[in-house]
Amino acid sequence: MKKISVGQRGISILKNLAAATACSLLVGCDENKREFTDNHPPYLPNGGFEEGADGWDWPEKAPVAVIKSSAHAGVASLRISTDASNAVHVDGPRFPVIPGNAYRISLWVRTVRPGPVTFEFRFHAIDDGPVMAEKSVPVAFPAQSDSWQKLQFTITAPPDAYTGAILITTDSAESEFLIDDAAVEEMGKS
Repeated sequence: MKKISVGQRGISILKNLAAATACSLLVGCDENKREFTDNHPPYLPNGGFEEGADGWDWPEKAPVAVIKSSAHAGVASLRISTDASNAVHVDGPRFPVIPGNAYRISLWVRTVRPGPVTFEFRFHAIDDGPVMAEKSVPVAFPAQSDSWQKLQFTITAPPDAYTGAILITTDSAESEFLIDDAAVEEMGKS
């Protein structure tokens, strides 16, 4: 097999091609600017679940559903209900990030049946390789509550980060909670 040297210009072209390809997989990403267009919320599309499950992903038989019977704002929220036989992983939509910038992640949660849950934010490289950095916030919810609680944390995008995403995980303990108004705010250089 013959090796080909592509030089700096070739590497730049390959990176731009990879960026355009990765951007085309992101919801609402403008391939020319590597950012969201004016037609989409700037960081976390459908954080209020008003468009159903668009952009969010979980296993087909997971006890997860978008409901319209309770919401922090708007008309919909995400219900996650687990029992002793299952654990749940919900992946939020990916969106472009800027290396070195800090991001504030927030979401509103209402406890129906208390139990442990972890909220994570993960950064991925342009090649969709392994997770580059993550921050986890384990939460043990108090007893059932009719009120919504705001959870938030801040994390900085590492060098070479290209996308970010929220991940919500539960273990196999019994719990049920609602999530609404998930948001990510860019805070600038940290």
